[in-house]
Amino acid sequence: MRKSPNLQWDDVLERLGVNDARYGDSRVLIAWEYAQKTYQEHRHWTGEKFDAHVLGVLQVLMRFSPDADAVIACLLHHVLQFSDWNMQQLEAVFGKTVQTIVRHVHLLSHVTLRNRRIPVQNLRKMLVQASDDPRALLMILCDRCSVLQHVASLPEEEQRRICQDALQLFAPAAARLGIYTLKHELERLAFPIAYPTDAEHIAGQLHLFWKEHAPFLQKTATYTESFLYERNVKADVKAREKQLYSIFAKMRRKSLSDITHIYDLFALRVVVESVEECYRALGVLHTIGHAIPHRFKDYISFPKPNGYRSMHTTLTHLPGMPPHVFVEVQIRTIDMHRQAELGIAAHWQYKEFGAMQHAARKRHLEDLLQEDLGIGNADHIFVLTPKNEVIALLENATPLDFAFHIHSDLGLCFRAARVNGAIVPMDHVLENGDVVEILRWKSPRPSERWLSLVRTSCARNRLRHFFGAKYPAETSTNSSSEIMPASPKQRVVSKAEHAKWHVVCEGIAMPIVYAKCCVPEESRESSSLQGVIARCGIVKIHRADCAFLKKANSARRITAMWQMMT
Repeated sequence: MRKSPNLQWDDVLERLGVNDARYGDSRVLIAWEYAQKTYQEHRHWTGEKFDAHVLGVLQVLMRFSPDADAVIACLLHHVLQFSDWNMQQLEAVFGKTVQTIVRHVHLLSHVTLRNRRIPVQNLRKMLVQASDDPRALLMILCDRCSVLQHVASLPEEEQRRICQDALQLFAPAAARLGIYTLKHELERLAFPIAYPTDAEHIAGQLHLFWKEHAPFLQKTATYTESFLYERNVKADVKAREKQLYSIFAKMRRKSLSDITHIYDLFALRVVVESVEECYRALGVLHTIGHAIPHRFKDYISFPKPNGYRSMHTTLTHLPGMPPHVFVEVQIRTIDMHRQAELGIAAHWQYKEFGAMQHAARKRHLEDLLQEDLGIGNADHIFVLTPKNEVIALLENATPLDFAFHIHSDLGLCFRAARVNGAIVPMDHVLENGDVVEILRWKSPRPSERWLSLVRTSCARNRLRHFFGAKYPAETSTNSSSEIMPASPKQRVVSKAEHAKWHVVCEGIAMPIVYAKCCVPEESRESSSLQGVIARCGIVKIHRADCAFLKKANSARRITAMWQMMT
């Protein structure tokens, strides 16, 4: 969808063919104004202007009747690429829900097959586990559909890579979620580019088939609908030909050489009003066609894991069809048809997302994708480096775990961490989609208390190795000791004893420095200290009676006290 300068939101709704009043919400209007201001003349990596791209994605998303939060998130789903925005601003202006969706879409947009260093099954796992809100996964699928519509402007090698992504990663996810409209569109757009020779070969076989046979599908559909109506079964019957990629996948899977060996090359979709009429229609259809043994499946009584419900039967000798041609008949109700087309977007109303507990939402998504995508238990999260590299960590991982995952030296030289642009404590628990930046000292300065803060065995082992190499005698007896509070006594201490003391700020570990104005390191009274969090993430420690402390922002003050390593 192309856009002229200063396109008004009413014009956007008109182009999208949407008249729903909820999309005229003032928050949506504000989002569109922010989007235009942010994107301006900047271009998406496909070469399309950003504002035109997000409207193209929104056009695909509108098929699923998104709520206002999803529309806002769609309009803004690229703003985190610009320095004008960060997650705190996004949440302050549009709320936590929009921020969460945009954060997850930002993460998911970096889960691709680029460089192929990660096996595709792991990428599929990342695609699901990194999306705590189903709207984020739906939006990234819509984004891919929009990208494929403009892929022809890219170099051929890039086109093939993007289309391989679509076929191996995104289309299977859409299928497993039951969103067959997006699955079919992704495959239709990607297959001729990813496999041009095979697409041409199959298209050639279909051409020869139709050259030999007069068109019969629509005629058969019309006759079948009339036949059912005459027997008091009101039905809407539509005909369809199997898509090229589906033909290719089945021929390769079953080692077939000719399209005529495929039982479901052609299909009739019979949509009725009730479950009872589904079974009545089945009986009627078996009187005018010959049923193929072992080709009947009752997904109404036994639905697929993704919620798909229909009855499938394969027939020959339907009126108007060549005698040797098979047709698969799918029988379903109107609600089943909507579910089959829209998947979880039809099953889960958007208003229900907020009410569903986070763990339940995520578990349902994982259950849907587990069988086909080979996903096990959910024990990982996925975060981004400042350069948008996707990093997999164990759940409940901290910035310190992240630093050790990147490199041992970065972990040992850890000074502070920024998560989504804000300084956080060392024991902050990371979430999916967080952007993590590590600030470092020039040389290693680890503390043994870090052993109680890291969540991963890798980080813990590297710390133990460091302490074992540096203090072999002490580590053998003290490596697993706990940090114990000491009796608050003030006295002139030796350097050796002074090294056993450290400052703890409100029970959390953060990098500290001593203020020069009041020399707090000479105090040993637990009640005599206070910390002030500087913008760089360092806590500056003062005596509680320091005159300069009174001038500090009260919101940045935290309680501090001496503790001793035993």
